[in-house]
Amino acid sequence: MLTSAEFSGQSEVEREVRGALAAYKVRLVMTHHRNWWHRLGCWCGDAESVRIEEPLEAAEGRAWEIGGRSAEHASWV
Repeated sequence: MLTSAEFSGQSEVEREVRGALAAYKVRLVMTHHRNWWHRLGCWCGDAESVRIEEPLEAAEGRAWEIGGRSAEHASWV
C-alpha cells in the first residue's frame, strides 16, 4: 500500500529539519517568548516561567542538533 510519504517531494532530511523547526516555533508561541513579563519572570527565577521555558530550551537544542547533523541538514535551515 502506498503512503503519503511516497508521494511527497520532500526528502527525509527536509522533513526532519522542518519538523524540528516547527516544534521550536510552537514552543516559542506557547511560552510567549517575546513577552517582557515572561522574560522578566525567567530572569528573576520565577518557578512557573522557568517551568514553561524548559521545553522551549529542549526544542531549541533539538533544532540545533538536527540542523548541525550534516551539510544537507544545514542547507534546509
